[in-house]
Amino acid sequence: MTAVTLNNNNFASWRIWFKARLRTKKLLPYLTWDGLTKQDASGFKLDELDDSRTLGILTVSIDETQYYHVANKFMVSDAYLALERYHEPNTAVDSVALMVEYHQMKWDPRRTHLVTFITQFNDMLRRLTNAGVVSTELMNVTKLFGMMPRDLRVVTHQVMGLPDNSITVPVATTKLLAEYKYL
Repeated sequence: MTAVTLNNNNFASWRIWFKARLRTKKLLPYLTWDGLTKQDASGFKLDELDDSRTLGILTVSIDETQYYHVANKFMVSDAYLALERYHEPNTAVDSVALMVEYHQMKWDPRRTHLVTFITQFNDMLRRLTNAGVVSTELMNVTKLFGMMPRDLRVVTHQVMGLPDNSITVPVATTKLLAEYKYL
């Protein structure tokens, strides 16, 4: 796995890389550790030494321009939260800007592969949810289908013909990717 160094422009991809890195080292629970409990809900034993190791992994994976945000943080959960607050703020103005970005999203099949676009779309939905912007699953699926070219409209009919509780973004993306292989 190629290391990703966090800078001011790549928080989304760094976050995915960082969590994957912690998962492979069995250190992911430290991102939410409060420092007091000795065991998480799944029975994973937590200690300060591993938290320090995890903080070290975070520190070496960020650019020097990001050190300011994690200075004086002694737990990885605090450092990660500080980076998240800086790179993905949640004020009312940020929510409006996020909605504008969401509604301006477009897919250009000549420049971006569908898998990459769907990853960007899912990341946008995650950011909207974290910002407290409520959108229904049907609205998200409709938005996704609205950005697809006519060649993929057959998937719209397949998904919209499903029962209401089955019309989800994961179902839509799976069907889009399956159909995209044949174009």
